[in-house]
Formats: sequence, structure tokens, C-alpha cells
Amino acid sequence: TWSSDHSNTGNGFKICARERTEVYWNVDGPCSFVAGQPHCVTSPNWPNNYNNNEACTMSVPNQGQMYLRTESFGTEQTHDRLTINGNSYSGSGSNLVGHGIPFSGA
Repeated sequence: TWSSDHSNTGNGFKICARERTEVYWNVDGPCSFVAGQPHCVTSPNWPNNYNNNEACTMSVPNQGQMYLRTESFGTEQTHDRLTINGNSYSGSGSNLVGHGIPFSGA
């Protein structure tokens, strides 16, 4: 789940299914797929700044346990969040970029 509040914005995120190219995301809201990389999804308007008061939900049905690779991450610290399996991420994302994040898929 992705959400932004009513103030400052950032360039958002790009996350991909690590080691799986045949992953089919379900996206509800303004998040987008990456052209030529259907296993990747981005925040709205990435790599440019997203807008205030946006939200989207992303899932990957029927994939079971997999890992996500964060290729880019930058949000307003503590206010604009990407939540994966109950863990919220915000800020510069330096601890996320290039690392695998466990994801249950749905």
C-alpha cells in the first residue's frame, strides 16, 4: 500500500519482483507499471515527484512468498509511506535500495 499526505512530496519509489520476470501486479490507484518491465511498479509520476493525497494498493496474487527489489526510494519521512507486509517505509530509503524485501504476494 502506498499513501502520501497533504504536504511535501518526493520522487517516490520503483520496486520490482526480484528474480521473477513473469509477475503480474494488481494495482488499484495511480501507481504504474514500468514500460518493458511488467514485474516492476512505481509510485505515481516516478521518477518525478508524486502529488499530495495519493494512495494505491498493489498486490501479486497467487505468487506465494517472493522478494521485492527496491531500485529507487524517496518519500517525505514518516508521512508518505510504502507499507509491505505490515512494515512501513519512508524517507530516503537508503536502507531499502538494492535490498530484498520479503513479500507474501497478496
